[in-house]
This record gives sequence, C-alpha cells and structure tokens, in this order.
Amino acid sequence: MMKTSESDGAPSLKASEGHLYLEADPFRMKLISEAISEYTEKHNLEDDTTLNDFRYKLGSAYQEHHNLHQDDWAYVEGDREVVYGAF
Repeated sequence: MMKTSESDGAPSLKASEGHLYLEADPFRMKLISEAISEYTEKHNLEDDTTLNDFRYKLGSAYQEHHNLHQDDWAYVEGDREVVYGAF
C-alpha cells in the first residue's frame, strides 16, 4: 500500500508490509529504506522476506513520489546532497 497525503503541507508517504507500517516524508522514507537494507546485510537477514518486501515498498514509494524510472533507486539530487554532505 502506497499513498500520499498532504494534510500538513509537507508530503507524507505511507507504506506497509504485513505488520510493518511507516508514514514519513519522502526523504525519511528513502533513508529508512537504506538503513533497513544495510542492517539486513550486516546481520545476515537477507532471507527475511517481510523486511525485504517492506524495504522495497519504502523505496518504491520514494521512486513513485519523484517520478523516477523503475530501475532508478538513487536519491534525487537535493536529497543526495543532504545524505552525502552529512559524511
């Protein structure tokens, strides 16, 4: 399930998988998706289909929001500057 609402003026994306649910702005949605990816890899949880499907839905919501190609999993330019500028 992916939805967008703008009740407070800022876009809010929603994604869910099984009992997992997240509502966040697009940047945080993508950031959390990346964090789940790194965590599952680091802790050998790649076979956890619920986490992987949830991560995929978070990334897909970000892609859809920014009208990115289905194979384009990167951050958009403005978000990329925030993420990579932090390191």
